[in-house]
Amino acid sequence: MRCASAVAGLIALIEVFRPAFTRPSFEKCRQLWLGWLLTQGRRTVTGAIVASGQAGRGHHAAWHRFFSTARWSADELGRLVLQQILAHFVAEGELVVVSLDDTLAPKKGPRVWGIGNHIDAVRSSRGTKVFCFGHVWVVLCVVVQPSFSHRPWALPVLFRLYRSKKTAKADGVARLKKTELARELVQLVASWVGARRIRVLGDSAYCCAEVGQNLPCNSVLVGAMRHDAALTTLPDPAPATGRGRPRLRGPRLPTPAQMAQDEGIPWKPATVRIYGRDQIVEYKTVVAQWYRVCHALPLRVVIVRVTTGEIACRVYFSSDATMSPEEILQAYALRWPIEVTFRDLKQHLGFADPPNRKRAAVERTAPWVGLLFSITVLWYDRVGHGSAFDWAPLRPWYRQRRSPSFQEVLATARRAAAASAFVDPIVLVHFGNKSGGSPLAEDRAPPPTASSSRCAA
Repeated sequence: MRCASAVAGLIALIEVFRPAFTRPSFEKCRQLWLGWLLTQGRRTVTGAIVASGQAGRGHHAAWHRFFSTARWSADELGRLVLQQILAHFVAEGELVVVSLDDTLAPKKGPRVWGIGNHIDAVRSSRGTKVFCFGHVWVVLCVVVQPSFSHRPWALPVLFRLYRSKKTAKADGVARLKKTELARELVQLVASWVGARRIRVLGDSAYCCAEVGQNLPCNSVLVGAMRHDAALTTLPDPAPATGRGRPRLRGPRLPTPAQMAQDEGIPWKPATVRIYGRDQIVEYKTVVAQWYRVCHALPLRVVIVRVTTGEIACRVYFSSDATMSPEEILQAYALRWPIEVTFRDLKQHLGFADPPNRKRAAVERTAPWVGLLFSITVLWYDRVGHGSAFDWAPLRPWYRQRRSPSFQEVLATARRAAAASAFVDPIVLVHFGNKSGGSPLAEDRAPPPTASSSRCAA
């Protein structure tokens, strides 16, 4: 029964997205989704249709046209994914935590639309800049706590392709900065969640005027601050005479770096649970304005002492001045799962693999893969975890493991997809990967017994 319910849950979840497509496009989407899960190695459209058993049942160009010419919107699909995430992970009235960042998808080819030469932040250092051709995507993820994992996960819902000045001018399209694209994503999600409150997490690159000065009324920004930020006190009340415009800013305050060096302001110790463990930190805090970024909005600024490395302190802030320093540090730590999501997307789901060239295909394929990530995790948390398809190989050397990784989540979804009625069982036997095995070669062994070390939540 658990096996049948897992397959039914996968099919039912895919059916939720039928309103975003026409009937022919939905059939193509369902086949590609299942084929994408079954494909191992480099993921492409043709590889997905072979893995799903659709090769020879129509011209392969029909599946390529799903991305290049079909009538569907990645934003609308993201809205439906967001609804499912909120319905399952976030109770009514609870805070919605979203994270912003960008990632580079390496690409090659002179005829690939939108390709540019960008800095590879993963391979670069402070002294050495490494450049790479590809696409840069600004991504907004919803940070949730699945029941099967001890750590938070970031589920992508919205994507925007960043264009450099040179490539945008050559293609005759409007060029928007990454921060302007991020502002657009935040405002779009805020319009979708209704009366819910949103907490936006961003690193120092996205804590800027484009985002901070255009926050929706139901949003709070938590992020990193410059060490030399120009802070001011809150302005005095308007004079009793009522003449003249009230001041928007108060007197200038020392910069966060100067406050950290001021021995007259004592450091306060606190125990904060971040990154899965309790850590003792020392901090200084002040309520101030950062007019350049957030106008006259009062901010809670937290300066944290750093005892290792070249940086003496790190500075964080929240546009909600009522948050405590401990809450701000715990909230900012939730930004890290988006980095883990980027790694999983590229290593296990082929986020940068498809060699699409046309503009529509480029702008929709990567978001489609990212949304598949969210759907897979959502399905696993609903019915996949603990089902007959869910078992992990015995790896006793990973003693620190406490919950499944995305690689194991994907393997469980692959088994359920293979058992669904939409995949030809003959294909599962004869479809070979690069090593000559079946797409489920890693899953042939029988499930372990109850005494084995299957990952537990």
